Amino acid sequence: MSNDFDRPEAYVDFETGEVIRYPKPEWLVESNQSDLAINDLRLLDALIAHSWNQAPLVEMGHVFEEDYRAIHISLFGEKKRDRRTIKTALENLKKWKIKLAFNDDVSGERLFSHAEIDNAIVKWVFDPRIHELISETHKYGNFDLKKAAKLTSKYAYILNGYAAIYINRRRNFLTLSVDEWRKIFGAHETLSDWSNFLNRCLRPAINQINELDESSFSIRVKEIPYKYKKNSTQNISFTFEKKDKVSEEPDDKTSDESKAKVM
Repeated sequence: MSNDFDRPEAYVDFETGEVIRYPKPEWLVESNQSDLAINDLRLLDALIAHSWNQAPLVEMGHVFEEDYRAIHISLFGEKKRDRRTIKTALENLKKWKIKLAFNDDVSGERLFSHAEIDNAIVKWVFDPRIHELISETHKYGNFDLKKAAKLTSKYAYILNGYAAIYINRRRNFLTLSVDEWRKIFGAHETLSDWSNFLNRCLRPAINQINELDESSFSIRVKEIPYKYKKNSTQNISFTFEKKDKVSEEPDDKTSDESKAKVM
């Protein structure tokens, strides 16, 4: 399958088989990832990352294979995990139906038509329409699996995906309504109260990403209040900045929460 754009390759450690970084598709970042647990999200990235270099070169229905240890390291680094953790995540992904706002043809499709762990080999086959999406992706962000493996919060992991997409754009910020952000994080019902959403979702997620020593970027957040409703927030704007461009002091026009670490 030919593409009319320069498709970057995933960066792989050939000694361990670990995928260090890969071009995470924008459609995946904007999918219904909030339906998944954090280990499901890690495995989702690992399997697409391990498929990335091959997908445009093989026919749909191709059985992708990778050594179990390489998948494990891509998910968790050198941390020990019971095989049951990956097996459970794989079962969850097999049941997961992807939803994409811009592509009705794909929405409602399962990610895999087949997936299993066979002895020490992980095998998977993408649904044909998912395979086509991966093969023809031309909007993506440089996603670092090695750094993401250190995130323990599902909210931080999801936000980290948005950072990968927006960090190198001219407009390196994303402003959405509070309800839209709740939906993205899967916190629409459980954290309906603004104070809970801010303190249990937004602040911990931002702090966890910004406190990673290896992270090359920092995230700032700004609340945008209702014009005609006192003490109420209408939109939330996240700004994704490379660390060498982040100043020590916040901009005078922003609130205290625009600091790199949200207190």
